[in-house]
Amino acid sequence: MYHEALKQYGSFRKAAKALNLSKAKFNVLYKKELGLCTGTTGCPNLPEPGKTRCREHLESAKCKDLELKKATMKRFKERHSDVKPNLTNICESVDIPQTNTESSKIVIEGYLIHSKLEAVLKRILKTSQWLGSELKVPNSRTRWDMAFKDDSGSVVICEFDGYHHYQDAFTIKRDMEKDIIAKNLGYKVVRFPYWIQLTSETLKIFFGLDVEITQDFPHGFISKKALLPASFCELGVDRFLKELIALPENIKNDVLKSLTEKVKELGEACVFTQKILNYISLK
Repeated sequence: MYHEALKQYGSFRKAAKALNLSKAKFNVLYKKELGLCTGTTGCPNLPEPGKTRCREHLESAKCKDLELKKATMKRFKERHSDVKPNLTNICESVDIPQTNTESSKIVIEGYLIHSKLEAVLKRILKTSQWLGSELKVPNSRTRWDMAFKDDSGSVVICEFDGYHHYQDAFTIKRDMEKDIIAKNLGYKVVRFPYWIQLTSETLKIFFGLDVEITQDFPHGFISKKALLPASFCELGVDRFLKELIALPENIKNDVLKSLTEKVKELGEACVFTQKILNYISLK
Protein backbone atom coordinates (compact mmCIF):
# COMPACT_ATOMS: atom_id res chain seq x y z
CA MET A 1 0.00 0.00 0.00
CA TYR A 2 2.64 2.54 1.10
CA HIS A 3 5.14 1.31 -1.47
CA GLU A 4 2.51 1.68 -4.22
CA ALA A 5 1.61 5.18 -2.99
CA LEU A 6 5.26 6.22 -3.15
CA LYS A 7 5.55 4.90 -6.71
CA GLN A 8 2.35 6.69 -7.69
CA TYR A 9 3.13 10.12 -6.22
CA GLY A 10 6.92 10.07 -6.59
CA SER A 11 7.88 11.52 -3.19
CA PHE A 12 7.37 10.78 0.50
CA ARG A 13 5.78 14.22 1.08
CA LYS A 14 3.17 13.86 -1.67
CA ALA A 15 2.40 10.23 -0.79
CA ALA A 16 1.98 11.09 2.90
CA LYS A 17 -0.30 14.02 2.05
CA ALA A 18 -2.43 11.80 -0.18
CA LEU A 19 -2.93 9.31 2.65
CA ASN A 20 -3.52 12.10 5.20
CA LEU A 21 -0.40 11.17 7.19
CA SER A 22 2.62 13.08 8.40
CA LYS A 23 5.82 12.46 6.46
CA ALA A 24 7.46 10.83 9.50
CA LYS A 25 4.49 8.51 10.10
CA PHE A 26 4.37 7.54 6.41
CA ASN A 27 8.11 6.77 6.46
CA VAL A 28 7.73 4.44 9.47
CA LEU A 29 4.77 2.59 7.93
CA TYR A 30 6.59 2.36 4.58
CA LYS A 31 9.67 0.79 6.17
CA LYS A 32 7.52 -1.61 8.19
CA GLU A 33 5.82 -2.72 4.99
CA LEU A 34 9.20 -3.41 3.38
CA GLY A 35 10.54 -5.13 6.51
CA LEU A 36 13.25 -2.53 7.15
CA CYS A 37 14.46 -1.10 10.48
CA THR A 38 12.38 1.91 11.55
CA GLY A 39 15.06 3.31 13.89
CA THR A 40 16.25 6.05 11.55
CA THR A 41 15.39 7.09 8.02
CA GLY A 42 18.52 5.73 6.38
CA CYS A 43 19.17 2.61 8.48
CA PRO A 44 20.00 -0.28 6.07
CA ASN A 45 19.77 -3.03 8.73
CA LEU A 46 17.00 -5.59 8.99
CA PRO A 47 14.88 -5.57 12.15
CA GLU A 48 15.24 -8.23 14.84
CA PRO A 49 12.70 -11.08 14.63
CA GLY A 50 9.31 -9.90 15.90
CA LYS A 51 10.58 -6.30 16.20
CA THR A 52 10.46 -3.20 14.01
CA ARG A 53 14.05 -2.10 14.75
CA CYS A 54 17.50 -3.61 14.31
CA ARG A 55 19.64 -4.70 17.30
CA GLU A 56 21.62 -1.44 17.32
CA HIS A 57 18.54 0.76 17.52
CA LEU A 58 16.84 -1.47 20.08
CA GLU A 59 19.86 -1.17 22.42
CA SER A 60 20.01 2.59 21.84
CA ALA A 61 16.30 2.93 22.71
CA LYS A 62 16.81 0.93 25.92
CA CYS A 63 19.60 3.30 27.01
CA LYS A 64 17.44 6.35 26.29
CA ASP A 65 14.48 4.85 28.17
CA LEU A 66 16.71 4.10 31.17
CA GLU A 67 18.11 7.64 31.20
CA LEU A 68 14.58 9.07 30.94
CA LYS A 69 13.37 6.93 33.84
CA LYS A 70 16.32 8.04 36.02
CA ALA A 71 15.71 11.70 35.19
CA THR A 72 11.97 11.36 35.86
CA MET A 73 12.59 9.66 39.20
CA LYS A 74 15.09 12.35 40.20
CA ARG A 75 12.55 15.12 39.45
CA PHE A 76 9.84 13.22 41.34
CA LYS A 77 12.04 12.88 44.45
CA GLU A 78 12.95 16.57 44.35
CA ARG A 79 9.31 17.65 44.05
CA HIS A 80 7.97 15.33 46.74
CA SER A 81 10.77 15.37 49.29
CA ASP A 82 9.90 17.04 52.59
CA VAL A 83 12.85 19.40 52.27
CA LYS A 84 14.64 20.47 49.12
CA PRO A 85 18.45 20.49 49.27
CA ASN A 86 19.61 23.62 51.06
CA LEU A 87 22.09 26.09 49.62
CA THR A 88 25.28 25.94 51.66
CA ASN A 89 27.06 29.25 51.34
CA ILE A 90 24.00 31.34 50.52
CA CYS A 91 25.56 34.42 52.14
CA GLU A 92 28.13 34.44 49.35
CA SER A 93 25.43 34.58 46.67
CA VAL A 94 23.64 37.65 48.03
CA ASP A 95 24.83 41.10 48.91
CA ILE A 96 25.50 40.43 52.59
CA PRO A 97 29.13 40.35 53.82
CA GLN A 98 30.24 37.52 56.07
CA THR A 99 30.22 38.27 59.80
CA ASN A 100 33.48 39.65 61.18
CA THR A 101 34.92 37.28 63.78
CA GLU A 102 35.51 40.23 66.12
CA SER A 103 31.91 41.47 65.85
CA SER A 104 28.41 40.00 65.64
CA LYS A 105 27.08 42.93 63.61
CA ILE A 106 25.29 42.08 60.37
CA VAL A 107 25.31 44.45 57.41
CA ILE A 108 22.54 44.32 54.80
CA GLU A 109 23.03 46.38 51.66
CA GLY A 110 20.04 47.36 49.53
CA TYR A 111 16.39 46.47 50.00
CA LEU A 112 15.40 43.17 51.55
CA ILE A 113 14.62 40.15 49.38
CA HIS A 114 13.79 36.53 50.20
CA SER A 115 17.38 35.23 49.89
CA LYS A 116 18.80 37.99 52.13
CA LEU A 117 16.26 37.26 54.86
CA GLU A 118 17.09 33.56 54.68
CA ALA A 119 20.82 34.27 54.77
CA VAL A 120 20.56 36.47 57.87
CA LEU A 121 18.43 33.95 59.77
CA LYS A 122 20.83 31.12 58.91
CA ARG A 123 23.77 33.16 60.19
CA ILE A 124 22.06 34.09 63.44
CA LEU A 125 20.57 30.72 64.30
CA LYS A 126 22.45 27.62 65.40
CA THR A 127 22.77 24.84 62.84
CA SER A 128 20.56 22.61 64.99
CA GLN A 129 17.82 25.27 64.96
CA TRP A 130 17.63 25.75 61.19
CA LEU A 131 15.07 23.38 59.64
CA GLY A 132 15.58 24.33 56.00
CA SER A 133 13.93 26.22 53.18
CA GLU A 134 11.18 25.32 50.70
CA LEU A 135 9.52 22.98 53.19
CA LYS A 136 6.60 20.95 51.82
CA VAL A 137 3.25 21.75 53.43
CA PRO A 138 1.53 18.48 54.52
CA ASN A 139 -1.38 17.40 52.31
CA SER A 140 -0.71 20.28 49.93
CA ARG A 141 1.23 21.08 46.77
CA THR A 142 2.53 24.30 48.35
CA ARG A 143 5.66 24.97 50.38
CA TRP A 144 6.69 27.17 53.27
CA ASP A 145 9.58 29.54 52.52
CA MET A 146 11.71 28.55 55.52
CA ALA A 147 11.48 27.32 59.10
CA PHE A 148 13.54 27.13 62.29
CA LYS A 149 13.21 26.20 65.96
CA ASP A 150 13.23 28.99 68.53
CA ASP A 151 15.01 28.74 71.89
CA SER A 152 12.00 26.97 73.41
CA GLY A 153 12.08 24.29 70.69
CA SER A 154 8.90 25.48 68.96
CA VAL A 155 8.78 25.45 65.17
CA VAL A 156 8.59 28.88 63.52
CA ILE A 157 7.43 29.09 59.89
CA CYS A 158 8.80 32.16 58.13
CA GLU A 159 7.20 33.47 54.95
CA PHE A 160 8.60 36.40 52.97
CA ASP A 161 5.59 38.09 51.37
CA GLY A 162 6.42 39.78 48.07
CA TYR A 163 3.95 41.92 46.15
CA HIS A 164 2.02 38.88 44.80
CA HIS A 165 0.85 38.27 48.37
CA TYR A 166 -1.02 41.58 48.24
CA GLN A 167 -2.02 41.76 44.59
CA ASP A 168 -3.43 38.27 43.93
CA ALA A 169 -6.51 37.12 45.88
CA PHE A 170 -5.80 33.44 45.14
CA THR A 171 -2.29 33.76 46.59
CA ILE A 172 -3.71 35.34 49.74
CA LYS A 173 -6.31 32.57 50.03
CA ARG A 174 -3.54 29.98 49.68
CA ASP A 175 -1.52 31.80 52.38
CA MET A 176 -4.50 31.59 54.74
CA GLU A 177 -4.82 27.86 54.11
CA LYS A 178 -1.10 27.33 54.75
CA ASP A 179 -1.31 29.34 57.98
CA ILE A 180 -4.22 27.23 59.22
CA ILE A 181 -2.26 24.02 58.55
CA ALA A 182 0.77 25.40 60.39
CA LYS A 183 -1.24 26.51 63.41
CA ASN A 184 -3.06 23.16 63.57
CA LEU A 185 0.37 21.52 63.79
CA GLY A 186 1.31 23.85 66.62
CA TYR A 187 3.71 25.96 64.53
CA LYS A 188 4.10 29.70 64.83
CA VAL A 189 3.81 31.64 61.54
CA VAL A 190 5.77 34.82 60.84
CA ARG A 191 4.99 36.79 57.67
CA PHE A 192 7.53 39.43 56.72
CA PRO A 193 6.18 41.99 54.19
CA TYR A 194 8.30 43.29 51.34
CA TRP A 195 7.62 46.93 52.22
CA ILE A 196 9.61 46.94 55.47
CA GLN A 197 13.28 46.20 56.01
CA LEU A 198 15.11 43.85 58.37
CA THR A 199 16.66 45.96 61.11
CA SER A 200 17.61 45.19 64.70
CA GLU A 201 14.15 46.44 65.68
CA THR A 202 12.12 44.40 63.17
CA LEU A 203 14.26 41.31 63.83
CA LYS A 204 13.28 41.58 67.49
CA ILE A 205 9.59 42.31 66.73
CA PHE A 206 9.04 39.53 64.20
CA PHE A 207 11.47 36.81 65.32
CA GLY A 208 12.37 37.64 68.92
CA LEU A 209 16.08 37.65 68.01
CA ASP A 210 18.46 40.25 69.41
CA VAL A 211 21.28 40.98 66.96
CA GLU A 212 22.74 44.27 65.76
CA ILE A 213 21.92 44.89 62.09
CA THR A 214 23.12 47.76 59.93
CA GLN A 215 20.66 48.50 57.12
CA ASP A 216 21.13 51.26 54.53
CA PHE A 217 17.65 51.02 52.98
CA PRO A 218 14.64 52.72 54.67
CA HIS A 219 11.24 51.21 55.40
CA GLY A 220 8.41 51.78 52.96
CA PHE A 221 7.79 51.81 49.24
CA ILE A 222 11.15 53.25 48.21
CA SER A 223 12.22 51.05 45.31
CA LYS A 224 10.85 51.87 41.87
CA LYS A 225 9.98 48.18 41.55
CA ALA A 226 7.84 48.19 44.71
CA LEU A 227 4.16 47.61 43.98
CA LEU A 228 2.06 50.41 45.48
CA PRO A 229 -1.11 49.84 47.57
CA ALA A 230 -3.35 51.21 44.80
CA SER A 231 -2.59 47.98 42.90
CA PHE A 232 -3.48 45.69 45.82
CA CYS A 233 -6.62 43.57 45.62
CA GLU A 234 -9.25 44.02 48.35
CA LEU A 235 -7.85 41.19 50.45
CA GLY A 236 -4.37 42.65 49.94
CA VAL A 237 -5.49 46.05 51.21
CA ASP A 238 -6.96 44.41 54.32
CA ARG A 239 -3.72 42.50 54.89
CA PHE A 240 -1.64 45.66 54.43
CA LEU A 241 -3.70 47.71 56.88
CA LYS A 242 -3.70 44.92 59.49
CA GLU A 243 0.10 44.59 59.29
CA LEU A 244 0.66 48.35 59.19
CA ILE A 245 -1.47 48.99 62.30
CA ALA A 246 0.47 46.33 64.24
CA LEU A 247 3.83 48.06 63.62
CA PRO A 248 5.49 50.52 66.02
CA GLU A 249 4.75 54.19 65.32
CA ASN A 250 8.23 54.99 63.97
CA ILE A 251 8.10 52.22 61.32
CA LYS A 252 4.47 53.00 60.50
CA ASN A 253 5.38 56.67 59.96
CA ASP A 254 8.29 55.71 57.68
CA VAL A 255 5.97 53.61 55.50
CA LEU A 256 3.32 56.35 55.27
CA LYS A 257 6.00 58.96 54.57
CA SER A 258 7.27 56.89 51.62
CA LEU A 259 3.73 56.72 50.24
CA THR A 260 3.31 60.48 50.63
CA GLU A 261 6.46 60.97 48.55
CA LYS A 262 5.04 58.67 45.88
CA VAL A 263 1.85 60.78 45.78
CA LYS A 264 3.94 63.86 44.92
CA GLU A 265 5.50 61.90 42.07
CA LEU A 266 2.56 59.87 40.72
CA GLY A 267 -0.63 61.29 42.15
CA GLU A 268 -2.96 60.00 44.87
CA ALA A 269 -4.94 57.65 42.60
CA CYS A 270 -1.78 55.68 41.71
CA VAL A 271 -0.74 55.22 45.34
CA PHE A 272 -3.73 54.84 47.68
CA THR A 273 -7.07 53.08 47.76
CA GLN A 274 -10.06 54.73 49.44
CA LYS A 275 -9.87 52.34 52.38
CA ILE A 276 -6.25 53.31 53.08
CA LEU A 277 -7.11 57.02 52.71
CA ASN A 278 -9.88 56.56 55.26
CA TYR A 279 -7.41 55.02 57.69
CA ILE A 280 -4.91 57.86 57.19
CA SER A 281 -7.61 60.49 57.76
CA LEU A 282 -8.55 58.84 61.07
CA LYS A 283 -4.94 58.42 62.19
